[in-house]
Amino acid sequence: MRTSSTSPECEITFRDEGLEICVSVSDDGLARLVRLAAHTDDTSSAASGVAGRQTLPGLPLVDVVTAGNGRAWSGGRYIESVTGGRLRYAAGEQRTRGRWQELTFRLEDPDSGLRAAVVYCVLKGGGALRASARLENAGSTPVTLESVTSF
Repeated sequence: MRTSSTSPECEITFRDEGLEICVSVSDDGLARLVRLAAHTDDTSSAASGVAGRQTLPGLPLVDVVTAGNGRAWSGGRYIESVTGGRLRYAAGEQRTRGRWQELTFRLEDPDSGLRAAVVYCVLKGGGALRASARLENAGSTPVTLESVTSF
């Protein structure tokens, strides 16, 4: 995992022969998936950080709807939740498990005490990806989950 801080945002990038994953962390800690694509050697599109390509707004790593904290808009889709919008990047790690490379992003909601571990498992050189999210309530009050994105 490579971290670059050439702008107010931090970019965490993983690349191998088959896949490229890029997560942008804003200066206030909001982590968003800004690139998930087959890796190419084309230096004009993906090689050197934020410069040289348009930075896209991206998608949250996980979205969580909790009872009493619905969504930030009135649509019927389970996106842009209030709780998910409060989750902030706390840490990241990378480790190898056999043929799989595991990228873990830890997020925390300071209001509810909810913690999330978003895990991307990449099959080395194979272009395959598994994703999961694990939640923990580290707060002092119960939290009722209504939905959690799987990816």
